[in-house]
Amino acid sequence: MLGGHILLNMMSLEETYIRKFKDAYQKDFGEALTDKEASERFFRLVRLLRTVLYGAPSNPPDAQPSGPRLVDESEFNANLKD
Repeated sequence: MLGGHILLNMMSLEETYIRKFKDAYQKDFGEALTDKEASERFFRLVRLLRTVLYGAPSNPPDAQPSGPRLVDESEFNANLKD
């Protein structure tokens, strides 16, 4: 029963923050958001802040690296003409 109580508290906390976001958005930008729009923008902002503060999620060990790769250019260089 405790799990259900925690879930309900989290949902009401989430709704509180979304409502505060919706009010702040209207105050700052003069545009009223629907509950759905406010929720989507709120969670987008949360994901952005999480990425900025804690970094992007790491890739699984078998994933290809997304950064620069070393490339063997010897064959390419051998075929270059002056």
